[in-house]
Amino acid sequence: TASFFIRKKMLDSIIKKIEQNLSKERFEHTLRVTETVFKLSQSYDVDQDKLKLSAFLHDSAKYETPDTFKLKGIELSVDEVSLYKIFPSIWHAFLGPKYISHTFDITDPEILSPVKWHTTGKETMSLTEKLLFVADFIEPGRKLPMTQYVEDLSQLSLDTAVLAVSQFGLFHLLKMKSYCLLYC
Repeated sequence: TASFFIRKKMLDSIIKKIEQNLSKERFEHTLRVTETVFKLSQSYDVDQDKLKLSAFLHDSAKYETPDTFKLKGIELSVDEVSLYKIFPSIWHAFLGPKYISHTFDITDPEILSPVKWHTTGKETMSLTEKLLFVADFIEPGRKLPMTQYVEDLSQLSLDTAVLAVSQFGLFHLLKMKSYCLLYC
């Protein structure tokens, strides 16, 4: 029971710090993702504590930049800075594990990897990576055209839901590229 209280105190501390660093809307999103991933994972054999911690942490670096990393003493490579310049809206996912390791002293790959891949997914995702990837897309605050469809799919097949989220993301990127080619 002592380890339970230590874990609870650690989690409370993490939640408090995340709440201070995120906007009210982003923090509420984080809570909804955590609740959604918990519900989604009920029929799977997965470490709930690690999964929920990944969900709480998934956007913890959302408002960070190369400059704020530098101020916090987190070193970045030239490639990591370039990644921010090219993809600022998803940079937080790729650099999230580095931020989390530095800020919260969490180094467990089962917690960090779902954070890294929650925006883009990747080939051969683990179960926890898939669960967070889908939960971030279908959380009740999202008002995307396919949210309900993907949520329904997730009840039938998590892999099919992952495919649908990936296809939606690819379609969105192609649409943005087309828009930029026409108007940028």
